[in-house]
Amino acid sequence: MNIFDLQERLHNSAFVGAGIIGEDFRLKKAIDEFGEISSKNAVFTKIYQLVKPLNDDSTEDKKKILLDAITFVDAVCATLAVTAKPEETTEIEQNAEDNVVMLRRSEVGAVITALTTGGSGRYQIVKNAYESESKVFEDYRVREYLYNGIFDQYSEMGILCGEIFVKKFGKKAVEFLKKDFDKKGRTESVRKLQAISFAGAEENDFYKSLASDSETSASVRCAAVNAMRCDRENRSFLEALSEEKIPATLATEIKYTFAFWKRQEEEEKKKQAENK
Repeated sequence: MNIFDLQERLHNSAFVGAGIIGEDFRLKKAIDEFGEISSKNAVFTKIYQLVKPLNDDSTEDKKKILLDAITFVDAVCATLAVTAKPEETTEIEQNAEDNVVMLRRSEVGAVITALTTGGSGRYQIVKNAYESESKVFEDYRVREYLYNGIFDQYSEMGILCGEIFVKKFGKKAVEFLKKDFDKKGRTESVRKLQAISFAGAEENDFYKSLASDSETSASVRCAAVNAMRCDRENRSFLEALSEEKIPATLATEIKYTFAFWKRQEEEEKKKQAENK
């Protein structure tokens, strides 16, 4: 364990939000291991004093503690002028994705309220913020609520949050959603997969692996087939799958996918004819 391992774990926790720190066993382990070397110098002692409360379930305002810890640890790492292991000498590269952003409450209040409460109009608030390319989703507090929004009881809100989460944070968001993915799950796993599908054909192998796995739940397999609409090259794969003994719901989803591609092709031919 070293300061750079701790830095990585702190940033990962900020990425998904302080609200689930209690479930992050990797961060807990990193803090405990860092405590073993904290007596080496005064700076390490200060860092350990900052992060130790994150392992205490009774600690309040973990968001502020997390932000303070990241700010201090980043400053120390910058001073050391390396980005990975102590034995490496790579110059620091600034990555905007890893920066912790904290906007004014007045800038994020409406979106946070929309993501955390019920009632009509909240979907449009989030959608408008997204379409206006607002920086509100870069705020580390909003990011947590955005992730939780993927599992909103209102399915359209969940899909929108999934789209924003993946489109805003790219591969890092996809890898987080895939981590510990429960292929035998139901609603939560389907929502995660719907979010991942916004990565398009880049995750095609992942969709295929789920769709073809007989141990995967039927609802997840159906969601995987739906995600495969991103690439018509998947037709032969789905044709072969449809010949196997599969759940009726999956067979129906494959038919819907073929119908979707057929409509796409018809629309493309129509546009080509109009452009001649």
